[in-house]
Amino acid sequence: RSPTTTKIDKVYASELAKLAGLDLNHHANGMMEAKAQIDHLTPAELVMMDTKVFPLGGKKIRVSVLETTAPKAPLAKQAALVEAMKKIVADEKLDDCLLFVVDIIKEEAIFVSMSPTASKLVEKAFAGKSTVKEDGTLVLPGVLSRKKQIIPPLERAAKDEL
Repeated sequence: RSPTTTKIDKVYASELAKLAGLDLNHHANGMMEAKAQIDHLTPAELVMMDTKVFPLGGKKIRVSVLETTAPKAPLAKQAALVEAMKKIVADEKLDDCLLFVVDIIKEEAIFVSMSPTASKLVEKAFAGKSTVKEDGTLVLPGVLSRKKQIIPPLERAAKDEL
């Protein structure tokens, strides 16, 4: 489903599943369900699971993605996630941290804001999608890929800030 999945990826996945004697859909569903099991992870571990630091508009910004089939679980820990992001920013001497909880079933990303500057950047990057709500979240329908759908609009928005 990901925008980064190619036709050749699908061919190889099918061939490898056949070689391994796996039902591809059953195995994929099992993997997605396993990703939803986060109770054993700390908020900092959740933020740092799939993350990269990007230079955006002359600033160092960590962009984290948490893919799940059950976004309610991490969103229930929102306050703790925000505190973890603030600590990571301070410890790593970053300018900001952006967290996107990606609902792979609904095919949408939920941005979790840790600061007014993070909210401003994401609102500018995804102009017309809405604004960050009072609860510090913004739902971005159709957004699944950090590489193809999150970073490019963030880069454009940050460049415009200069």
